[in-house]
Amino acid sequence: YLSTDRPQPAVQTYEAQLEHAHDDPATLLLLAAALAEAGDLAAAEERVQQVMRRWPDSRRAYDVLAYAYYVHGRYEMCLLAGGMPAAGEPDAGDINLRGLALLKLGEEELAAEQFRQARALDPAHPQVNLNLGFLAARSADYPTAAECFHTVLERQPDSKEARIGLAVAYRGAADFDAALAQYDRVLGEDPGHAMALLNKALVLDLGGRYDEALTVLDEHSA
Repeated sequence: YLSTDRPQPAVQTYEAQLEHAHDDPATLLLLAAALAEAGDLAAAEERVQQVMRRWPDSRRAYDVLAYAYYVHGRYEMCLLAGGMPAAGEPDAGDINLRGLALLKLGEEELAAEQFRQARALDPAHPQVNLNLGFLAARSADYPTAAECFHTVLERQPDSKEARIGLAVAYRGAADFDAALAQYDRVLGEDPGHAMALLNKALVLDLGGRYDEALTVLDEHSA
């Protein structure tokens, strides 16, 4: 349910499970995350606090609370909850969430440092590599960006985000043919993908292939 953007049925499923396991911490925290995605931050907080009352040093409880705050745009609270001392160390996904919160607060350098720490823990983590790759591309570090996006594609070859990011890295390095090949891969699967069409037109324009760029833009406008 959660992977198909249906948090409310997920909430109902976890609540039904709790009827048979009233204080199971794993289920309570899964329910808290689902409640946050369903828009009920107060109920999510209550479920996390229910875990904390019995397991006050639960690393996972603080991380789920941080996630709930992030989902609701409370980025300072996300950082506060994620940074609380607790048993165990945060994993790459939790550190990645801190980086995302810092990005939302405009702290790009601090965010990049969090992403690098997360990548050191899990070098192949797809979301961490995506985030670090896009930051690297934005700062014109195209080799690092390409490396990150290649890493994502090794584990998720169907990732359109990674393929477009890789194309951006190639475009920044003036390897226009390689960039076009990546856009064509995306468009082969999704012919109407707006970002791929627009960026393909841009690369064709940079390469002096103006008529082809106009054709692509006509396809986009159609």
